[in-house]
Amino acid sequence: MPKSVLKRQCEYLPVYNLEFPSNCNEFSIHGYVFKRASNYPDVVEKLARKTNFHHEFSLQATTGQNIPTATLKRPNKEKRAVLPWTSKNVKAEADLALLLSIMTGRDVTIVPDELVGKPYTVYSDPREFLYGYGIKASIPYQASDSDPGKAYNAGFINGLNSVYITVRSRPWQKKYLNGYFLFLAKEAFMHQPIQKAFMSSAILWEHLYKAINPKNRTEEQLEMVKIKDAVYYLLVNYFEISQSQVTPEKIQKYFAKPRNAVAHFGKLPSKLSRRDAQLFIELTEQLVAKILGLKPKNTMNTNEKLRNLFRREL
Repeated sequence: MPKSVLKRQCEYLPVYNLEFPSNCNEFSIHGYVFKRASNYPDVVEKLARKTNFHHEFSLQATTGQNIPTATLKRPNKEKRAVLPWTSKNVKAEADLALLLSIMTGRDVTIVPDELVGKPYTVYSDPREFLYGYGIKASIPYQASDSDPGKAYNAGFINGLNSVYITVRSRPWQKKYLNGYFLFLAKEAFMHQPIQKAFMSSAILWEHLYKAINPKNRTEEQLEMVKIKDAVYYLLVNYFEISQSQVTPEKIQKYFAKPRNAVAHFGKLPSKLSRRDAQLFIELTEQLVAKILGLKPKNTMNTNEKLRNLFRREL
């Protein structure tokens, strides 16, 4: 048996908190088939939801709970995970659960093979993510080849497959330190106060700057890099904004200073800085989408907000 193939005990794994695109009964990512639970119309109603939602089903706002909504059938030859999990024996479905969480805005959990049929407690957050919509919106809509009334967003499935192919590629793994920033992205986008989301986003930018290390600094030098240097570099190199529009002084005032205030005092210093923090989280969504090979849409007018921010007087 090849080293990349792992033994299994159960053919189907329970999947918690996975919400399918409307009218989509199953989809495959890299050979892993996710299928709606037989009682999906009943269990999807029990997922936490802040507002009423009407599409394929009429879903009401509810506190919700962690609940199995799908099953996962793995390919015959399953490979190991490529993301930097703490254990070396983690399988590829762990990567997919993390990516699905980020892309669907819910804390997706796949029950490990060795625990199926045994007492298992799910500690996932059942609430919808408060941030991260910009990533999901970056995947172009494409209708499936179904009757118009039963078509689903096949573009979302194609986008997920494209993202995982990118994540598994060796050049991408080498450039982005095996994709550890995706763990930080999930942490940043979950349901939490804006201060925590903003701080987690700032850590993600600092981590990415360290991963890319454009000036080939030593480990000790990287530990001394300031947040404004990381933000300046990533804005200029990943966003459609010129060096003449961005100044370190404005980054220091609008992003670095609020970040330091949260780190040392636990709160944002003003209502304006709260708005800037929201913008920074939106920029984080776009940054993650770009690195995953997607083309972010300007759904929240983030680009205009960024240009207006740098037009402000110091």
